[in-house]
Amino acid sequence: MKLLPLRQFFFNHFTLLFLISLGYYSLYFYPVFFNLNTLLSSSIDDSLKNYYTFVYQIKNSPSLLHFDGFNYPFGEHVVYTDCQPLLTFMLRPFTFAHDYSIGILHFIMFLSILLCPLTYLWLFRKVGLPTLVSFSVALAITILSPQYFRIYCGHYALAYACLIPFSFILLIRYHEAPSGKKILTFFLSNCLLFLIHPYYGLGISLFCFFSIFFLALFQKGKRLFYLSQALISGVLPIAAFRVFMFLSDRHPNRSPEPYGNAAFISDLSSFTVPDFGPFKQFMSQLVGSVPQHFEGSAYLGLGLILLLLISLPFIVFYAGKLPLNKGLLSLLFASVFFLLFSLGTQYKIQELFGVKIQALNQFRAMGRFSWFMYYVLPLLLFHALYELFKLKFSPKINNRLLMIFAGFYLVFNLYEGHAYFKIYDGLMWNERNIFNPKMLSNQEQNVLKAIKENNVQAILPLPLYYLGSEVYDRSSCTLPMYFSTIYSYHSGLPIQSAYMSRTSVSETEMGIEILNSYKQKRGIDSLLNNKDFFVIKTNEPLMEDEKRLWKVTRKFEENDSTQFGFVSLKHMHQPILDSTLLEINGQTTYVNDSASVVYIKEEARKPFQESNQQYYDGIYVADTNFLAPGQYILSLHYYTKDKTFRGMANSLIVAQKKGEDYVWKYTLPLKVVSGFGSGNSIVEYRIELEKDCRYEFFAHGTYDLGYAVSDFLLRPETLSVRVISAQNDTLYNNFPRK
Repeated sequence: MKLLPLRQFFFNHFTLLFLISLGYYSLYFYPVFFNLNTLLSSSIDDSLKNYYTFVYQIKNSPSLLHFDGFNYPFGEHVVYTDCQPLLTFMLRPFTFAHDYSIGILHFIMFLSILLCPLTYLWLFRKVGLPTLVSFSVALAITILSPQYFRIYCGHYALAYACLIPFSFILLIRYHEAPSGKKILTFFLSNCLLFLIHPYYGLGISLFCFFSIFFLALFQKGKRLFYLSQALISGVLPIAAFRVFMFLSDRHPNRSPEPYGNAAFISDLSSFTVPDFGPFKQFMSQLVGSVPQHFEGSAYLGLGLILLLLISLPFIVFYAGKLPLNKGLLSLLFASVFFLLFSLGTQYKIQELFGVKIQALNQFRAMGRFSWFMYYVLPLLLFHALYELFKLKFSPKINNRLLMIFAGFYLVFNLYEGHAYFKIYDGLMWNERNIFNPKMLSNQEQNVLKAIKENNVQAILPLPLYYLGSEVYDRSSCTLPMYFSTIYSYHSGLPIQSAYMSRTSVSETEMGIEILNSYKQKRGIDSLLNNKDFFVIKTNEPLMEDEKRLWKVTRKFEENDSTQFGFVSLKHMHQPILDSTLLEINGQTTYVNDSASVVYIKEEARKPFQESNQQYYDGIYVADTNFLAPGQYILSLHYYTKDKTFRGMANSLIVAQKKGEDYVWKYTLPLKVVSGFGSGNSIVEYRIELEKDCRYEFFAHGTYDLGYAVSDFLLRPETLSVRVISAQNDTLYNNFPRK
């Protein structure tokens, strides 16, 4: 291959545009570019989780497809961790690069942004647009790309701005000269995209299907051929991924429906109202709403919106005379289908006809499909303007008009882009890379040394966090995950907690119940060994079961924000009871005002019999001063037919009336559980009762679904209660022993 002369190389269009893009983004991100492996974009929530799963899978997990960092001792399938399996597969063999994984990830993300305008340069030059116009529009599209916002959200696997435009190149090339080789390329690349993120794999696969299907509509005599190629390129990768997951996923009982599938959608404001910048207030007032959720955000930019308003009437009027590229029209055709998906149309149709299509309800954030319309609209608009001006004006005027429109678009996007990149100042790119060994403090290194010397089996953070099963939630505190991921990555130990999505419901139940010291035989016990757990306790408030575990933990070090210790499985099995023990034997209702104890096992009324979440069902009423003021432990058993987020979207409400004032003092979610009985979950909360107040305890939820409760127990914090039923089943503080 003959090398280009230096001058020719420098002035090559693609190289020049790349350098222009690099210079532009360097104005905002040069501190990041020079510190790729020492900074994190953020260290909370999804950001921290997706950094951790990525680096842990590369360095510590023994299996390609099994992630064992979270959810000890079960682990998780890599696809459900957002760890970008394709990249982890590639980086695992290069052990010398493991400590630079974060820097490599940042490099790839920003490189994808810099490659985005190059894909548009190819597309615009393919349809004949002048070079300077192509440069301007390509950069303008990239500046407001919704993929940059994914970095802020911590969704790094979705932050690759060049992937959707690159699929356009493949489709245009196919439309120019269809071939089996190109279809095979589609199939293989779409399969691989599932291993970056399933939404990319699903989205681009379906986009290929609709685009090639559009081509089939205009090919008489070859429609069956093109339809078969559409199926191979668009549907077969989805089927292959489903088979792959069926064969490789060994985690049972995932929730059948994720939270947010009908909420994380788009609307008109998702395309027309920004969350940033100088036009935010003006556009929200003009449109009359703001985006429903960030997942559906695909803001087009005011420049493009104005150009569309000005140009569309003329383009529509002359549409029959414009020789529009059928390949580009096929992209618009596919984008319209995706627009309907992003608006949640499929959910509205199901609701209208009273049906449920489980396959469609599996997707949490359909608003993400709005991204395709963002990338297609400016491409089609400037192609149509080019053909329109060519039809009506001389080439010289045509080029000038196009340049004016392109410059107008670019200037507006540069203006809004400044706000887009600066709005997160102070919120992004100011955290140290905690996965870089060189960035650890002396104390962190000392703690790691103690972990290795004590030969522990796993890390147990307090408060415990178990988020992602779509059914149960334990703690949304940031610090427990922050510290546990630091020590997990550098020690290679798994974490007895989970922050993922669609985690097995049964595994989550067993994981949460490790804190239940009352139960004699827990399902998780047979999967553990005799080594200690390393306990990290932060300053956030603990739940009652966590306090019981901390009492039996051997403390060894602490600082202003964190305490550390070790606990054995044997000590975790010791039920902790208060010095004063009250016994209730064979009674289904027990109310003792002198001891301030209320116990109601069952009664012939709702919600002790099946009720509906949307009702306000009273459980118990304590008249003014009937119970002594002070700290109480409130618990009950909760029953629901379906273990879904809807079935658990119920709350235990404690209303307080003092004089004429009536308030809901506590709204306690019943999805935050501390244990499990026979067909029920057990909730346990600490509350404070005040003097001269009347209290009402009732349940109320969100959905039109059935539920029931039993074993309502209210006891002072210093008193333990043992309940022995007629069947001789013992409850200690409302937790069954069996």
